[in-house]
Amino acid sequence: MINDRGQVVGAWRDAGEVRHGFVWDRGSFWTFDHPNANSTLGQGTYPGGLKSRGDIVWRYWNVFGISHGFFRTKNGTYINIDHPDGPGTTWPITINGRGQIVGNFVDSGGGLHGFLYENGSYTTIDVPGADATDVESINDRGDIAGEYFNGSGGHGFVGVRTN
Repeated sequence: MINDRGQVVGAWRDAGEVRHGFVWDRGSFWTFDHPNANSTLGQGTYPGGLKSRGDIVWRYWNVFGISHGFFRTKNGTYINIDHPDGPGTTWPITINGRGQIVGNFVDSGGGLHGFLYENGSYTTIDVPGADATDVESINDRGDIAGEYFNGSGGHGFVGVRTN
């Protein structure tokens, strides 16, 4: 993922196949790991979305192999992002310039749902009539895009927010 300032965030695997996050910023390269990430399972930290001021979102795996979402501020503070209806399987995808975070979670029945996280609150995103909703992006206006699935396959969607 690359932001408007040209910073790049991603993941790399070490010799033990454990994922670690990295940031490349105008010739500087540094790595990071969520403090609760478990490297013994070969999973670790997997970053994705990157805001222009350096905030990062995505997920890590704990000692039980359960993925949790996180928000890492540019100063290195980690905040867990776990949807209350997703018992241990939440992954934020991206963050916009307003600090709104979108992603997905799996509910206790195995259903896939999207979510919007802003100001400490979660809003579940389900396309009406869909069997599953996969949220992939949000722009600075708050427009949300992704894919939903129903009996006739996968379909793209864009949802325009008015606030």
